[in-house]
Amino acid sequence: MSGSIPASLAIPASAPHDLLGLPASESDGPIAATVPNVLSDTITHYTAPAAPCDCSQNSIEAQAAKKSRLEDSQASLPAYSPAVSLHSITDECLSKIFALLHPKDLLQLSQATSYLCAFLWSRDRSAHVWKGVFATVDPIGRPNACPPDLPYPAYARLWYTQACQGCGCACDYTEWELRVRMCRECLEKEIVKFDDDSPPNVLEGITIHDIVRCRPSTYGAAYLKKNLEWVQRKLVSLAPESKTQFLNARREALVTGRTHARNVIKYDVVVQDRRREARKELLAIRKQSIHKKLYSLGYANELAEMNESDFARHPSVNKLEPLTEKGLDV
Repeated sequence: MSGSIPASLAIPASAPHDLLGLPASESDGPIAATVPNVLSDTITHYTAPAAPCDCSQNSIEAQAAKKSRLEDSQASLPAYSPAVSLHSITDECLSKIFALLHPKDLLQLSQATSYLCAFLWSRDRSAHVWKGVFATVDPIGRPNACPPDLPYPAYARLWYTQACQGCGCACDYTEWELRVRMCRECLEKEIVKFDDDSPPNVLEGITIHDIVRCRPSTYGAAYLKKNLEWVQRKLVSLAPESKTQFLNARREALVTGRTHARNVIKYDVVVQDRRREARKELLAIRKQSIHKKLYSLGYANELAEMNESDFARHPSVNKLEPLTEKGLDV
């Protein structure tokens, strides 16, 4: 570095003593005047020390060995790939993990990746998993056996989803005879109603009951348009000798499906009865606890004058919540 320092870095002779770091006294004038020249000479002739250079043979060999070890360690690391890491998990390991989940969780996992979708929609690979989780959720009463012509994820969707398959709105109603969960508006658009006393013929000697799933006349005989269209396309694509075999298998599947639908409906009736009984029991306990608490607080006369039905319909009494000590104190 040579030459004089820039003007912006020059320190004027009139600079304060505290800025120069010098003692403040009357005899310091000449010293302060010489400070800019001293700083200028120092900066002018200053050179930065050179970095130490280690060129010994041992240092070069050590650096080469370190570089070689780093390259070897990087080469030994496997290439990161989410797909490969997921596919490397065996079916047995996936089954043990999924056996701890709820059917609703498995249904959501089946929509996560194509690999999990293929695993959970395959009866050969995951049927034992679905059977186990269904039995864990409700070991008694529920018809856990999935019909052979219905994939397990589709079966779980009928049980556990709360959305209409048509418009996506909230829907808690499942047509088990038709195997759809739809709101009333969407269902009316998808079905075709008919007179059960004279069902329409699809083929010669084959009625609509023999070829597609139909809702019984108790709820208004009907079938899904898309089901009939699928069967018709299937028949067109089959060879004449295969049509009879297909129709016979179709009849057997429909008989099994109707039996399963009746069992599910019976189970649902039992569940609704249990819920009503539990509701009555909860309300009775709440009513008795509130009545006892008010009596102990000295409201016996008021309770005697109050109509029993009015007391039971009171908002604080007719509430489907367990009564806690805090609620009694209030």
